Amino acid sequence: MPDTPAQLSIPDHADQDPSAFELLRIWTTSSGERVGLRVEEELPPEAWGIVLADVARHVAHAYAQKGIGNVRDNLRELLTRFLEEMRQPSDTIDGSVKP
Repeated sequence: MPDTPAQLSIPDHADQDPSAFELLRIWTTSSGERVGLRVEEELPPEAWGIVLADVARHVAHAYAQKGIGNVRDNLRELLTRFLEEMRQPSDTIDGSVKP
């Protein structure tokens, strides 16, 4: 169960798997996005490409399930904006790695 109404619940089955752990948490605030992520040697930088691709497919599918577009079009729009944002970021990244 979430600690606050704004917090998402742990996904099905993740809370029952003793080897499961959280990789990424993103909050949108009045002052911008706040990101927490797990950076571990067991998950090298290239593995994040797979994680981000999986997230993109989940987002496209979720919108389609809500009746907003279809998976293919949603994914195309997401990828188009992703590439634009990578080429010309709309904000800067700050913060630091915490133990």
